[in-house]
Amino acid sequence: MSGKTCINAKLIAMRYRWALFALVLSCAPPAFGDSAVNMTGRWSAGVMRTAWTLSNWGDNCGPSPVGSSDVGGLVAITQHGAELTIDGLGRSYSSSSCWDQQPGVSAVSHSAGQRQWTTSCRSAASDPRRVTITTTLTASDTTIDLDEVGRYEVAIAGHDCSASVRRTRHFALIEREGEKPAAIAGGTPDKLPPTCAQTGPAVRLEASPSYKLLRPGERFTFHAKVFDEHGCPISQRVAWRLLRPLPGVDLDQAGNLSLQMDTPEGELQVGATVAEQSVQVTIYVVSAQRYAELLTSPTFNDAGESDAKAIQALMPTVVGTRSPQIDPTARRRRTIFVWAVTALAVLLGVAAILVTRRRRHWVPTENPAEPEQTFLPYSASEVQTPKSVPLICPVCGTQYGPESQFCGKDGASLVPIN
Repeated sequence: MSGKTCINAKLIAMRYRWALFALVLSCAPPAFGDSAVNMTGRWSAGVMRTAWTLSNWGDNCGPSPVGSSDVGGLVAITQHGAELTIDGLGRSYSSSSCWDQQPGVSAVSHSAGQRQWTTSCRSAASDPRRVTITTTLTASDTTIDLDEVGRYEVAIAGHDCSASVRRTRHFALIEREGEKPAAIAGGTPDKLPPTCAQTGPAVRLEASPSYKLLRPGERFTFHAKVFDEHGCPISQRVAWRLLRPLPGVDLDQAGNLSLQMDTPEGELQVGATVAEQSVQVTIYVVSAQRYAELLTSPTFNDAGESDAKAIQALMPTVVGTRSPQIDPTARRRRTIFVWAVTALAVLLGVAAILVTRRRRHWVPTENPAEPEQTFLPYSASEVQTPKSVPLICPVCGTQYGPESQFCGKDGASLVPIN
């Protein structure tokens, strides 16, 4: 009986340990996809910054890709299991894909962790482009950071072209689904950022695309938007005009561009203007063969357009209704300066009056009369004839009258007798 009792005790202890282990597992924090912290809600998306680095880029590669800063705004983020979906700002994005969604480029690997998502995308083996993109999302309970790096390599007209790009964007939680709004960093708690129901003055003009490929005989319509300081679009009239025209090119005020069949190849520039401030976009008129070659460049997408927008900051004092803010300190300094200049002018005026009065005492009003010079009448009788002085020869001692100059005996010069 003692042996059976020992075995039963061991079995009971083992069962107890397994039960305890299962209890510990049930109490352990779940993975992020099953976490109680739900990422679904309203978020504020910051500016999307794009920076390019050109490794090998010649004239045959076409226009070089340029960096941009796409405006941010309000977005909706929805959590589906371990993945996130971001909707807003004109597009929908999933954490299981790359942000730069070029035609012919697809995801080749993906991982979803508790706080990080990483997706790698590549172009197809038959694609003349060699594109590699890696997008990483890193999250906390209230922030998400997007960081994407890409590499583009292509041969255009026998020349190797390569460039690298990096895109970054920061997301901040505004209101989680089912919870009160989160406090805004640097602002007042429970205060939401302004919505687009009431817009402010215009501070930003965007025209798209910044570069466009066109073939002779084609038509295209440009688009421009005006935003306030919170990224909300404003209904503002934008005027379009040709800055650098080409023969056979027509453009109306609405941004509708048309090329005739005989339009020569070249570069033309178009300006979008709001309140005397403009942004410039560039159009390249090329042949059909050149068009196909440049489509493989990272500068242009499948539609022959650049993804980057042409952006111009607008002065609130020029566009919009908000009056310019004046610094009270600057106004006070200006007032003090005006009073100081006024006081100085008064002092200088008083000093000038005093100096004028003192000069009246220093300088006589009338010049003293000079004594009249009296001239005595001239009389010839009063002129005395000089007395005659006798002369003597210094050699022989013979005396002569004043009319002689030399001695008649020895020729010596005569001298007066004292």
